[in-house]
Amino acid sequence: MNGSVVPSWREGDLTWLRFASLRTRACVLPDWLSQLFPGSPPLAAATAGGEQGYLVLQWPDDFALQRLLPPVDAGDYTGRALICTAAQPQWGAAAVQLRYFAPQYGVVEDAATGSAMRVLAHYWSPRHSHLTAHQASQAGGLLLSRYQSSHVEVGGRCIDTEARADD
Repeated sequence: MNGSVVPSWREGDLTWLRFASLRTRACVLPDWLSQLFPGSPPLAAATAGGEQGYLVLQWPDDFALQRLLPPVDAGDYTGRALICTAAQPQWGAAAVQLRYFAPQYGVVEDAATGSAMRVLAHYWSPRHSHLTAHQASQAGGLLLSRYQSSHVEVGGRCIDTEARADD
């Protein structure tokens, strides 16, 4: 992608990718969030990347993100993809949940999102240097991250969709 080289390797049945860190910056919660998530407002927000980057939205610990309805009109308010997250301490010390919405880019909800994990690794780094993230999409997914100030490693089990289609 754009001449990028992404180091990758296998550890057992996990595939890992290494990316440069993408830093998040805390921001004020936008007023329009009450339109997208009525009755379930997030606690905190942060941005990553440019105007077409990401908006991280954090709900209280133990909040079940499955309760959120996909914000199909998010593009009316922002050009940023929305990464919704909540810590899930009952699942483990470094467990979080996430959902990824980008309907303005044709992705109502992504099933398992390594690019979102790259952002969340930095966002959650004050609390955890590694994460286990459960993607709360209908298809679900489990993603892992290891954060270093210079880079982020994102891992998980990968499925070859072309090989699967041939089965």
